[in-house]
Amino acid sequence: MDRRKIKPIEEKIFALLYFIKAEGNLNPFDANDIIMRIFGIKKTKAREYIMLWVRNYNDQGKYKDITLFYV
Repeated sequence: MDRRKIKPIEEKIFALLYFIKAEGNLNPFDANDIIMRIFGIKKTKAREYIMLWVRNYNDQGKYKDITLFYV
């Protein structure tokens, strides 16, 4: 598996998803609309970021680099 540094937009989205999870009011899988609205991206791209976050999730919410998973 390849690793790379996290991109600035990914870092912001990951922080948002971590906050959503920690708050407990919304499942991060249901955050498409929030990500689309805040970051101005399309639904498919928002879903890609969510899946990348899920695959790299850590309970501290800190990411310097991430593992890339290939389908």
